Amino acid sequence: MRYRFQILICFSIFLCGSLLELKAQRSNDILDSILLARKRYDIKKAEHYISTLENQKLKNLFLADMYFQKIGFVVENDYDLDAIKDAREQMIATYLYADILKRREIHKDSVIYRLYFNAYNKAVNAQDTLVINTLLPKINRHFLRNAKALKTYDKYLKKARQYAQDSIDLYHYYYYKAGYEMRANEAGLKEIDTTQFKILFKNGLKYAATPFLKAYMHQFKGLYLEAFLDQPEEALLYYNLAEQTYKKDSLYYSSKGIPSIAFNKAIIYHEAGDYRKSINYFKIHQEKEKNNVYRMYGYEWLYKNYDALQMNDSALYYFKKLYKEKEALSLLRHAADIREIDSKYDYNTIEAELSSITDENENLSKKVTYSLLAIGVLAVLVFIIYLSLKRFKKRSLELEGEQSEAIKQLQELKNIVTKDYIVLKDKTKVYISDLTYIKSEDHYLRVFLADGKQNFVRGKLSQISDELPPNFKRCHRSYIVNENYIKQRTVSFVVMQDATQIPVSRTYKSNL
Repeated sequence: MRYRFQILICFSIFLCGSLLELKAQRSNDILDSILLARKRYDIKKAEHYISTLENQKLKNLFLADMYFQKIGFVVENDYDLDAIKDAREQMIATYLYADILKRREIHKDSVIYRLYFNAYNKAVNAQDTLVINTLLPKINRHFLRNAKALKTYDKYLKKARQYAQDSIDLYHYYYYKAGYEMRANEAGLKEIDTTQFKILFKNGLKYAATPFLKAYMHQFKGLYLEAFLDQPEEALLYYNLAEQTYKKDSLYYSSKGIPSIAFNKAIIYHEAGDYRKSINYFKIHQEKEKNNVYRMYGYEWLYKNYDALQMNDSALYYFKKLYKEKEALSLLRHAADIREIDSKYDYNTIEAELSSITDENENLSKKVTYSLLAIGVLAVLVFIIYLSLKRFKKRSLELEGEQSEAIKQLQELKNIVTKDYIVLKDKTKVYISDLTYIKSEDHYLRVFLADGKQNFVRGKLSQISDELPPNFKRCHRSYIVNENYIKQRTVSFVVMQDATQIPVSRTYKSNL
């Protein structure tokens, strides 16, 4: 009888263990299904599997993630990671929580990526390739945006290639591999290999399994063409293709991609001198952009465009908006972006200058009104004088003779040209020794002088270059620089003595 009882107890223990093992296996199967559906941006399927999760704490984290994927809103909740005891569930909960912190934009990147790396290391120890491949794109994105550790970036790229299991894993590898090559070029470690980039972008598109991923790769190629090959027309083709592809998808990330495309296009139009078209695209960007950092930079570009058009009231308006957006940023989360803006502009000085110019314009407007009245009175007086002069024909002939002589003298003065200056189309005389560089802006030229003054006249670089001595070099399709004022030279730009950075394109690199 005693032996039967012992057998019964052993069987019960075995049965309980088997049930627990089956329960754990079922939980892992559900997690695998969620992660795969999430990885493929299949929101409906992911939500279905999430609804079957038994761990409510983990379920809340997944639901918050799905909510953000659909509408871009971060759900505030009490996410207690310590209450999750299962090792795999806690590992997944850790990086889901890191995603939430990143979206809130109130924590340092070091805090967020410490959580990502913690989850990644646990996944490697457990040989959990599904979680590893979920985390590697997040880690490589970090290095793409903060390219100070290229060796470490390269290390995790190799890990991405090693652990890749499907087309989406390969897509992320080729995307971030292209990003690595760009960063290495910026750091001066590599030259641009156009053949390699063609292969990387081709393979990236080959493995892009969703409209969002295709659009993301098109946009990245547009950036490469614009920033690295100086081919803005070709870049616009890929930006347009990316925009059309984003519109085919209902994900929040796709809707977020559309204003970023407008941002890319607007910069191209600004660089080409088409400031009004650039303004239209930046306004589209600002209407749809929710990220405070990108909104801040959008206002900065609007200020630059209106300043270039000399529309000072609008320039002042957007300059104030720029600093208002900067003040709203979290110092903890966006310290680098805040420092960049603060280093570019002296807020009080620029605001005072723009306000002064705006006041002057208002006063000028009043003066113009009064001047028009005065001109009207003057016109009457001129008419009376004309009638009087008509009666005295002899005097009129004498005046015409004097006028002819004056015109002749003026023409003689006009023909006196010395070699130490040029005369612009608006009749402004510019001494060559004071001229630092010239920028082409559509059908106009902006002439920059050593004392900080500028002249804005109609003309083309090809015309004015014939009047300049050999120390003036063409370095870009939109710039001529005076070599005497160059302070520093790099592969992609020159720095003038006033700290202005002027781009150097491949076409004109040999001129310098």
